This record gives sequence, C-alpha cells and structure tokens, in this order.
Amino acid sequence: MNEHSQAAKLSGFQYTNPHVSDFQFKINKEYIPDNDSNSLQIKLNVKKANIKSESDGGKQQYVELNMIIGDENSPFTFNAVIGADFRWSRELDNETVDNLINKNAVSLLIGYLRPIISQFTVQAGITPLNLPFIDLT
Repeated sequence: MNEHSQAAKLSGFQYTNPHVSDFQFKINKEYIPDNDSNSLQIKLNVKKANIKSESDGGKQQYVELNMIIGDENSPFTFNAVIGADFRWSRELDNETVDNLINKNAVSLLIGYLRPIISQFTVQAGITPLNLPFIDLT
C-alpha cells in the first residue's frame, strides 16, 4: 500500500450544517415481496434559492434536496427534505460553481440522509437500506 500525506487546505466552497425540514417514513403493510423486482425507485428533486452576494465578494445559495424512495408497490416509502446554505469565494468561476452546486452539494446532502435512512429501516424491523452511490452526472 502506498502512503501519501499532505496538509489539508480549506476549499473555496463551504456549507452550513444541513438540516432536515420534512421527513416521512411509512411501512407498506400490504407489501407482497416480488422476486422480479429487488430495487427501490429513488427520485431526487433539487430546489435552489437565488444567489446572494456577500460583502467580501463571495456568494451563497440555499440548496434543498427532496428525496423520495419507493412507491405504493414498495416495502416502504421514504420522503425527506434536507437543505443547507452553500458559500463560495469570488475566485471560483461560474462553471466550477455550477458543478459544485449541482453535483457536490446534492451528493453531500444525500450523504447526510444515508445514515438516517439506514437507521429508520433497521428500527422498523425490515431489511436495512444502505443507500447506494447515485450518479449525478
């Protein structure tokens, strides 16, 4: 195994602690397992507030993710809304910022939901859902 070490440098892209503003989890008591379909449908809806300029030339934007897992034919449904303020320095160009907001910010918010989903499915007494990585490209 190769070892590599370097000093950590803060990114010009930062965020506030994400917070969950809505959460719904429901077991489908009518669910009948079907061997033909083992995957749950996952839908992502992203809302972005207007970009605000800050006095130091940086900018910020609130990003909110609504994740919906499952439907009426699933063992459970999960619907959560999570959001955070993202801030970036004036040195970052628009293309970089668009990529950071549309991919990195959403991926980060999904990462905060991942253990919540796993914990709720464990506590519900069903097979735990370990949310897979999601391709945001």
